Amino acid sequence: MPAGTRLEDAAAERVPFSLKGRAVDAVRAARVGVPKTLELPSGGRLICWPNDDDSVRVLITRPAARASEPALADLSGAASHEMANALTSILGWADVGLASPGASSSAALRAIKDSAESARAIADDILSMVRTADQEDSSATAADTVCGDVVRLITPQARRRSVEIIHRPGDDQLCRAPRNKLVSILWNLIHNAVSVAQPGGRVEVWVEPEGEAVLFNVRDDGPGMDRATRERAFEAYFTTREKGTGLGLSVVRSFVSTLNGKIELQTAPGRGAWFRIHIPTATLVPRRGSGVITRMPRVLVVENDPILREMLQLALEMHDLKVVVAAGRAEALRTTDHFDVAVVDLNLDDGDGLELIETLRQTGRVAQGVIISGSSPRTGCDMTWMRKPFQPSELAETIRELLRRTNEDTAKLA
Repeated sequence: MPAGTRLEDAAAERVPFSLKGRAVDAVRAARVGVPKTLELPSGGRLICWPNDDDSVRVLITRPAARASEPALADLSGAASHEMANALTSILGWADVGLASPGASSSAALRAIKDSAESARAIADDILSMVRTADQEDSSATAADTVCGDVVRLITPQARRRSVEIIHRPGDDQLCRAPRNKLVSILWNLIHNAVSVAQPGGRVEVWVEPEGEAVLFNVRDDGPGMDRATRERAFEAYFTTREKGTGLGLSVVRSFVSTLNGKIELQTAPGRGAWFRIHIPTATLVPRRGSGVITRMPRVLVVENDPILREMLQLALEMHDLKVVVAAGRAEALRTTDHFDVAVVDLNLDDGDGLELIETLRQTGRVAQGVIISGSSPRTGCDMTWMRKPFQPSELAETIRELLRRTNEDTAKLA
């Protein structure tokens, strides 16, 4: 969408003339929190959906998207199941934080943040319709780290059931899979194991290398399965639990398939269940001339709003960036330190953000700059621009990308 184009206008341009007014009304309704769907003559739909950050997402589907109602039902059910998983973790760790202030509260907040980010990734997947088997994702993820993270997220639920989860740390081998899919696979397996275990039961989780694959193991000492149950275990909507959805193992099978992996299940009545998930290994090949930052990058944040300023400092520090904050232009210019990146609000109480970054550059105190603003980039402006609202993780990734490009340019000149 061209800079400066209103979302209402952009939506109206993509529907027949007779529906332009209704398309504008649908976007406006979503802006106040009411999702709207507009049926198109082609058989597709214009879907306007409010986000939690008060922004609006607009999706136009093709007629083929409606071709398979059973497939859409499966997708909708899986989405609801995954969101329920994330909310279970959030609620569990919220209880821990409320009951145990101090260090436990900090750990709870970190776990809640991880779970919320997983839920957001799931929502993005569904709304953008990217969960398709023909898309290749070359992400590399540290296997044992993900195991530890998932075990930590499910720990409150296990404690309530008096079940012990044992994570046996191993080599943090890289596997060829995006982190959110691994989290979903392990969450469903461990959650199921905890759900069927008796009080005093145990669930073991560990990772081990196996040739050109990483082997994820989840083993419990629960009731196990008979042959008939085992044969239907991965079937969508099949469950033996009173409150089960029958979607957990179906989601696991689907994700493992898209990752070119395989599943093994060993089980027998009274002998528990042992799931073995094989995921191909991955090798990170450093890009030529990319360079390696051996020190923590330094970032200057200049922002009028004290609440936003403090939030950005804390969030960026969680992303391994060393952050110094300033309340405005005058305070920023008083610093004599050098920063790799300056993140500056466009409209400061005592000056213009673009002018401040240029001044900091000319005096050798800043190498790169990022403008944050609620408006679109100015015509002819080549400065990196972050449109509000944005996620702190998105800002951190933008800063990292600036640093990578700077290192590459420096290497080319060397």
